Amino acid sequence: MVRKGRSRPNIAGERYDSNALSLEQNYDRKDEPTNGSSQAMSMGMEGFQEMMEMMRSGQSNGMLPPGFSGIPGGVIVYHGISKDTPIDRSFITIFPNYINAAKTLAMGRRIPKSQACDDPLVEELSEICAYFNLPHLIETHKRYPRDWMVLGRVRVRLRNANNEWENPNIQSRKQLMVQMGSLIPKLQSRAKRLEKEAAEAAKKTLSVTTGAVISSSSSKKKGKKKGKK
Repeated sequence: MVRKGRSRPNIAGERYDSNALSLEQNYDRKDEPTNGSSQAMSMGMEGFQEMMEMMRSGQSNGMLPPGFSGIPGGVIVYHGISKDTPIDRSFITIFPNYINAAKTLAMGRRIPKSQACDDPLVEELSEICAYFNLPHLIETHKRYPRDWMVLGRVRVRLRNANNEWENPNIQSRKQLMVQMGSLIPKLQSRAKRLEKEAAEAAKKTLSVTTGAVISSSSSKKKGKKKGKK
């Protein structure tokens, strides 16, 4: 019997179970630079997430995580396939905007808002693909044409070389996108990220408030000293 955890709100306005299943990735991941360098870069999920955060914040220049040498033109992360696998029509493409409830249809959303989720990351798209044992790759350097601030996309193989479904439960891009919209809010990695972001936002707000109080108090003291003269 699985114990149900507490239902808690997150800063995205969603609710998640504190015992949300951590989706295990069954594939070996291979990280390859796309700039022609022969040096493969290996990193864990934490290192990959750190790199993506740096890229999103515009801090990646000269500040890559430990284990990286130089600045790659982009990194391709392979899941369940080798770097020599031809990327043909059997691979579908999904950008985060496709399942983002915060985006309009004109901005790229491709499923109903009720089936989408708020501001998904490409890493989260990958976690769902791995959960369904779908061979895929993450192209971290690709940007969505309608929204250049959105980094990354996944390329997913739905059929194998024998034209058989990789996962019989996922037979179309829409099916996969709907599953992503449903499961991403339940990811433990997402819950932790949102909690961290909320804590950092609260800390920043407290710092600004404290600074304003100190400044106000200092101004009052100066005013009193002038009055005494």
